[in-house]
Amino acid sequence: MSTPVQQTDLPVDPVLPPSGRAHVNDRLWFVDHDGWRIVYLCGIVLYRFMVDDLVMLRFVAVSLRLDGHANQPEIAAAFGHSVRTQARWERIYREEGIQDLGDGKPTGRPRALDETRRALLLRWFQQGLSNREVARRLGVDESCVRRELKRLGLERPKTGFLVEIEDSEEEEEKEEEPEEIEESDRPRTSIPCGTGDLDPEDRVIDRWLARMGVLDDAVPFFADAEQLSRAGVLLAVPLLVSSGVLGVFKRLFGSLGPAFYGLRTTVVCLFLTALLRIKRPENIKEYNPAELGRIVGLDRMPEVKTLRRKLAALASAKKGEELMRALAELRIEANPDLVGYLYVDGHTREYHGKHPLGKSHITGRRISAPAATDNWLGDERGDPLFLVTSE
Repeated sequence: MSTPVQQTDLPVDPVLPPSGRAHVNDRLWFVDHDGWRIVYLCGIVLYRFMVDDLVMLRFVAVSLRLDGHANQPEIAAAFGHSVRTQARWERIYREEGIQDLGDGKPTGRPRALDETRRALLLRWFQQGLSNREVARRLGVDESCVRRELKRLGLERPKTGFLVEIEDSEEEEEKEEEPEEIEESDRPRTSIPCGTGDLDPEDRVIDRWLARMGVLDDAVPFFADAEQLSRAGVLLAVPLLVSSGVLGVFKRLFGSLGPAFYGLRTTVVCLFLTALLRIKRPENIKEYNPAELGRIVGLDRMPEVKTLRRKLAALASAKKGEELMRALAELRIEANPDLVGYLYVDGHTREYHGKHPLGKSHITGRRISAPAATDNWLGDERGDPLFLVTSE
């Protein structure tokens, strides 16, 4: 007969007495000895690793929790970190894996794009932009774009045309006539030049480009809608364009810097809100910002704090007098025969500034309050030329 092999259990801590153990709970403890940490479960060795190996230490802390051997407060108290840190390690392990449990950012090539850039990549891929143009917009190497497309299982069609932003004259001469597209394949909503978005009610790409500092102003992108409230104010947009006001603002102020709501958008928003009898930026909060945004071709109207910040930036340039003078000169050049004589009309309005002005009777409120006088100067038809404010 063969003699049965005698099985032996893994050794219980033979070096240190029970008083040298660090207990996690009544059945889980560990011992630190000669730079090693040995984790025991009911007297059986479960893990053995070096204490200065941070990745392994965090992996063991996560594994003990995920395997149900201990809860977060028990592990955090025994290993010497907080419960929030334990939860963060578990989240990193579930989302990224054990390799991201270490300290610091990886210095090598990133494995993949983040969620925001991946979403931009998918949208621009659907628009037909070339890999080179997508890489330029994302600020990455073209090989990174190809690798990400391969990882997502996306392939370029063998026939078709890729959209390039900058084409040389030689490429334009070599460009062949595109194949005729059937009417059913055409997009229903035309995408204006200058925007990377496909949905006019979700301008996430243009907002991201503004945050990256490569967009000075979002172009109008109108949605196809059968009903649009307050759309009648759009009839005044041709008057605004023909008046030259936008050109004067551009010449005097240049730009408000990289922004989704740039100089042109700010002027148009203030112009249209004035026609809607919205007298000051604070009153915008009484309206639906998405509905007002559709009127100006954006996903939403700028918030009160945004408009106030834009107005503060314009006022800081201290070009109000130059602006009124330039607008007056523009109107005089258009109709020089209408300034043979002028109308001067003064209107008293309540003053809310910081200067110590005298009080006057406010007719609308029937009280005496600090007031200023707006002196309007108009041509012989009554059209305004400029405004002078005085006490």
